[in-house]
Amino acid sequence: MAHVVMTREEAEGEGKLPVVCMCCGAPATAWVTRRLMLKPPRYNQVELAEVAIFKSIHALATSPYVHLRTSFCDHHRHYWTIKLIVLLGGALLFFGALFLTLVLALVATIGRPEPHKGIAAMAVICALVGLLGWVVPLLIIWRSPIRALGLNNDLILVDNISDSYAKAVQATRPPPAPTV
Repeated sequence: MAHVVMTREEAEGEGKLPVVCMCCGAPATAWVTRRLMLKPPRYNQVELAEVAIFKSIHALATSPYVHLRTSFCDHHRHYWTIKLIVLLGGALLFFGALFLTLVLALVATIGRPEPHKGIAAMAVICALVGLLGWVVPLLIIWRSPIRALGLNNDLILVDNISDSYAKAVQATRPPPAPTV
């Protein structure tokens, strides 16, 4: 995947970017303006969930944003919608599985001196399936999303785009003035 450096004016302006799909380089037919965080939170390799959540909330509150005008072909026009469905649908599946786990755990223990081992095992399996049902698609879909990173002097690095799109952006710019 390629990247391109552009100004905020290019990123936010209508008609400033090429009519090329950001995913595959085909002619674009759909445009979506996305609000992207320019300075995403930095995480360590091993970190407590509470610290990661605090870093995320802090980044959401303090990071500058850019309204990037993204262009897609017919095949990729639902790029952002699919990512959102996988994120929220997986979370819904996970919490549904946790609720089912709670119900099975209650059924396994209520009115019994010792929990029913088969129902308790089903509860654990249900929780693991819910977790895997959320994490695996999330890792597949979100492994290389289109993102914007803020640089100095009002420049923006747009990352994880197709090579064709990066070349088309470079082609729309005027050639540099010759130096004497």
